[in-house]
Amino acid sequence: MLAIPLITLQAVVEVAVGGMLALFITDVTRLVTRGFLASTGGVLLLIGVLGVAGQYFLPDPSHLTDHFVNRAWLQPALRLAALFMVLFLLYLVAVYLRPPVLHVIIGLVAPSAGLASVIASAYAFPTP
Repeated sequence: MLAIPLITLQAVVEVAVGGMLALFITDVTRLVTRGFLASTGGVLLLIGVLGVAGQYFLPDPSHLTDHFVNRAWLQPALRLAALFMVLFLLYLVAVYLRPPVLHVIIGLVAPSAGLASVIASAYAFPTP
């Protein structure tokens, strides 16, 4: 029961990563307007920031679960998630300003950082 906040916060970050990837795909294929990208991206960014901030302020998760916690992966996972959030913000700024290549480059790098944070979290909390 104590693991529910930890699982919820991680799921929130995963939603932000997946949503950002979907936004990037629709941006590249030009299926939606800049306004849609900015508003949806803003909501996803806020959701992701709440998840990352919650994980930062959560105490040591070892006592929240009965399963093994690989502490060597905890800080890298959090740092990668924070990097993803910063890149996501830069992506939204680039979408709004529309520099020709910058938003595409950031749009490729940001989901990669987000996916790396999800993988690092999986290593931090391996299944039994």
